[in-house]
Amino acid sequence: MTGFHRAIHAAILTGLLATATLGQGTLSDYQRAKNLGSLTGGKVFTAKIVPHWFAENTRFWYRNDRPGGTREFILVETETKTRRPAFDHARLAESLAKASGKSCEATHLPIDAIEWDVAENAIRFGAHGKRWKCGLDDYAIAEDTAEEVAAKEPDDKPAQSEDRRDSHRRSRPSDTSEKSPDGKWVAFTKDHNLYLRKEDGGKEFQLTTDATEEDGYEG
Repeated sequence: MTGFHRAIHAAILTGLLATATLGQGTLSDYQRAKNLGSLTGGKVFTAKIVPHWFAENTRFWYRNDRPGGTREFILVETETKTRRPAFDHARLAESLAKASGKSCEATHLPIDAIEWDVAENAIRFGAHGKRWKCGLDDYAIAEDTAEEVAAKEPDDKPAQSEDRRDSHRRSRPSDTSEKSPDGKWVAFTKDHNLYLRKEDGGKEFQLTTDATEEDGYEG
């Protein structure tokens, strides 16, 4: 082998070794990756929107989990392009405290999900180990019986299963969109905030303004 060929082989070997070295992380890199969940846990909020559409497909509600364990329920009206609290959180907290005999704060409602009774303008939910029904006209709360719950079909429905949503979200870029069940409306994220528009085009309506690059809406 000539000196020239030896030089070529040495150069190729050096390049391969450099590539292999660049492909491997340091011990600290792997440790940071392993601890990513604990490092970011409890620090990212409003990053996940799960819309629950009403039967008429013109509005939906979702729950916002906030810092400090606070939460809020939001109602989005697609035809009026508005976003507002789904109900009076303070009045609901006061009524639930009286009915259950347990303290309740408007910012820390012990409610994970709600079922909307459009006909009676009321919501059903579980709290303190019981089922409750609250009328949104007077915020009178009564315990929901098992028969009523079994006979009543919820008027809201999730757009898709959580497992499917999560796998779909992981395969999409940060700016994502979700269609309403009837395909007429599109809720989407842009610049980390939530927007709404009709599927056939037209003006975009911004629904949120509180997102940042570190704490934005997704999916």
